[in-house]
Amino acid sequence: MFLFTYKSTRVVIFIAMILGFTQVLAMDDERPLTFDEVILMVEKDLPAMISNDNTELVSKMLRARLGSPISKRINIAGSLKSIFGRRRPVLDPNCLRTFTPSGDPAPDECTASSGSPAGQGAYTEFRWSKNLQFGNVKFLRRDADGTVDPGKLPPIKMSDEQAHKVAVDFLSKTMGISPDEIPVAPENARNPFPVRTLAIGEMGPKGEKNIVPIAKVVDINRGLLVGLKDVAGRDIPYLPAPGRAKVVVTDSRILQANVQGWVELELSPKVDPKNAKTREELVKEIAESIMRKEPTNISKISLIPAFNSMKFVGTASTVVPVGLLLPAIQMVVSVVPRDLQEAEQNLVGPNSAGYSEWFSLIDLLEENETDDDE
Repeated sequence: MFLFTYKSTRVVIFIAMILGFTQVLAMDDERPLTFDEVILMVEKDLPAMISNDNTELVSKMLRARLGSPISKRINIAGSLKSIFGRRRPVLDPNCLRTFTPSGDPAPDECTASSGSPAGQGAYTEFRWSKNLQFGNVKFLRRDADGTVDPGKLPPIKMSDEQAHKVAVDFLSKTMGISPDEIPVAPENARNPFPVRTLAIGEMGPKGEKNIVPIAKVVDINRGLLVGLKDVAGRDIPYLPAPGRAKVVVTDSRILQANVQGWVELELSPKVDPKNAKTREELVKEIAESIMRKEPTNISKISLIPAFNSMKFVGTASTVVPVGLLLPAIQMVVSVVPRDLQEAEQNLVGPNSAGYSEWFSLIDLLEENETDDDE
């Protein structure tokens, strides 16, 4: 989420984000669903390419093309020069502490900045994971108070395609993301670029509305090239993987960029395609997980093959990747939005925004449980 503030009570800034799902499951009432009903829902939505022998599918997923990781691509000195120019930024003194007191790699970030984040002047910030395998890199630019007149902001002229190109170029050259892990939409895609328009709305003295598009928000989900096909023969070139990037672009510059959770991935010898779960096992596991949340108002559900990563394990003397690639099923559940009574607010499980969860496609030892981060 990106937040812009101006000193004007008449100005409203908004972003419209749209998320699509594959199946609608409207319920006539709010009674708890039975286990059999949930089983039917999951069975219907789980892609047909998930069969009772998923050895070949897991094998193909494990041959996914991994791009060069951020830790090897990013040039921090070059990024700082690109962002701050001749100005020398203030570097957080804790940047040199790359391990925790217990000897684990520190998960926090190093910050270089110019200006005061709490002041009224211009402020620029660049942050990156102390241990770049964690995959977090952030950039923020803020103008000084009073230098921006919301009513005079020019409308953005660039197209979604141009905004996407500018964002990808910045993510690749300045923030270390490999272009190989940025999905390319098929030629016949209805919306080939994951771009939304940021608009500013102002109410005039006579009640007239003036809405001006001022920036583009490019939202990229990491994807790994797998070259799969579904049972109908349709191409599935990329599958989702841990990591997301957002960039706010104007005609003249980039205002913000945020790379989150783009963890370094490597193959693990512990992931054996011979241990792939069957369709029946997955349906039962997913249904049991849904039932634990006491579902009453599910409206939409999506189940797709995806990649997750195993938890980080390592010490100062043992250099290991943050993420070990794990073939999985990603589930996204949306629930019916409704107003809750006060007594219900503390009892309800998933909220009106829904939730997501990952299920491993293979049997793993208990010590290799997976992260369920969105």
